[in-house]
Amino acid sequence: ESALALTDAHERGLVSNLDSFDSWCRTVAVEVAGREIPHWRELVSDDQIPVVLKMSLNALLNGLAERLPKTSITSDDACVIGPDGRLSPHAMAVGFLKKQPHPRMEEILHEQ
Repeated sequence: ESALALTDAHERGLVSNLDSFDSWCRTVAVEVAGREIPHWRELVSDDQIPVVLKMSLNALLNGLAERLPKTSITSDDACVIGPDGRLSPHAMAVGFLKKQPHPRMEEILHEQ
């Protein structure tokens, strides 16, 4: 919700400095991961996505990527995390379109 409101304000030119929001995003990512994130990655880089939403999505995905095991986790559709530690865009799209999480997502999150 905050990201959507800030996106509107940023796109209208009412907010220009996103440093505090970036810091908050990284804090949320650490909370999702359950530990520090040693290597921040720009997993969402599409220029058509507003910068504030990209920051939010990158925080969520970096947290999840750090929390999940670094080995490949596969489903019938696609690999969610590859050996390089990156989230597969195809797997994300399939999951979002089907509105179904990865079959082992809850189990993996609870293992940590």
